[in-house]
Amino acid sequence: MKGEPLLLSIVNVTQIEAPDAIFLPLNPQSTYKNNYHWLVPPENESPIVQITPKLLQLRPSVGVSAKKIYKVGADTPVVVVATVKDGLAMMEKATCQDGEYPDGTVGGAGFPVEVYNNGDAKENYAELELLSPLHLLKQGDRYQYTVRWSLHQLLSSDVNAMATRDAIEKLLKGK
Repeated sequence: MKGEPLLLSIVNVTQIEAPDAIFLPLNPQSTYKNNYHWLVPPENESPIVQITPKLLQLRPSVGVSAKKIYKVGADTPVVVVATVKDGLAMMEKATCQDGEYPDGTVGGAGFPVEVYNNGDAKENYAELELLSPLHLLKQGDRYQYTVRWSLHQLLSSDVNAMATRDAIEKLLKGK
């Protein structure tokens, strides 16, 4: 890397076919209203299915004549996101690191986890995004950000069932 140092973040973006549900852990001590923040708010109906101080459940939204786009960020201390499709949970997890994040407020309340919903009727997909804090990199520097993926068979394919939510919450906590 030549020239002036650059302030960079590693962003892991996974594009997936729209799942049945997306789950984000929340920070109960968040500075954001409801413990999350709309980076791109939904135009009409809310994609939120369930929210507790520690867990947000979203559903992908699909538009017929126009896209139903949204993007949400969470300043969670647990850098993980889970999706469920047909009773199978996919998780992505990274280690939380202190620092400033590219999106969010200055002072450490940025978002290590973000979810984007494309919402196009023909190309409906979601993006799961895990972000590292910003790092000032100069010539010769190296930085690593490891993301682990895992699949988990759930006992039910009903994403709104309490047992499914409980199982997802345990997975997000690493249990």
